[in-house]
Amino acid sequence: MIKVVSTTWPWNTTGFHLTVEQTIAHLVALKADEVCIRTPEYYTPYNTDFHIKLAGQARAKGMTVSLWPVVSLYYPEKQAEAIKAEVARFNPSRLFLDAEGGWVKTYLANLPRFLNALGALPIPVGLGSYRRADLHAMNWAAWLKHQVGGQYVIGFQAPQMYPIGVTSPTGWEADFKASVDSHAVYEMAAGRQDIPWLPWMPAFIGGGYEGVSTPWVPQALAYKAGTDYLVRRLGPRLLGLNHWSLDKTLIDPRMKGVYDYVASYASAPLLPPELALEEKVSRLWDAHPELHA
Repeated sequence: MIKVVSTTWPWNTTGFHLTVEQTIAHLVALKADEVCIRTPEYYTPYNTDFHIKLAGQARAKGMTVSLWPVVSLYYPEKQAEAIKAEVARFNPSRLFLDAEGGWVKTYLANLPRFLNALGALPIPVGLGSYRRADLHAMNWAAWLKHQVGGQYVIGFQAPQMYPIGVTSPTGWEADFKASVDSHAVYEMAAGRQDIPWLPWMPAFIGGGYEGVSTPWVPQALAYKAGTDYLVRRLGPRLLGLNHWSLDKTLIDPRMKGVYDYVASYASAPLLPPELALEEKVSRLWDAHPELHA
């Protein structure tokens, strides 16, 4: 299972800038397989000099490099061309499209133009956005169905699995289930039931931006419960996890448990934990509706 760690800005929560070397040291400590770099931002390259150095040093440590372009669908061809230019610059292993909900909804009519201009790239392209597809009218099936030259533009799912405000392991499992269920509806509509997943995980402290009155700090046991659920539910469709974000708050002392958990799990395929008896019975019951009468 691929362990990806996203970087956002080259600074930490105290306001002091993280250097390239400090960022690399954290990536090594986290045993990251891949660093995910934010660029371009809409149609503008983001923090190019820093990211060129970061990509070079990450590769020297044996990591691959991916990009997460921020997409709004405003000037769709210009955004697609900016993404392709950054792909040529960084030669990434994959892309995580961060579809900014408010903007995308406003310019949703431009979606076919954007996908046609982007085309079927020679690397996998993931669709990343909100965790609950049913709560955001983003025409998800249209993204998944779109083809150029007989090939799908979107190659994997990368939703944000961010259960903001939820604290218990069981609550995380329930939230993750609701998210996967909601995306499954659109996967079915697009005929993409087997599409791989490489979702973002919430390695950050939530707050007012997410509508939480007090800081929301993910705990390691809940983080593990969410991971275990995805492994169990998606099986071989789960390519890995993308932990967002190293630069924002993952290095905050309050996140030590999550930091240590991310560092500890193997990037090789995780074996799903043994199901509880109640879960086995529930799945058996759901699989045999003829017994419900």
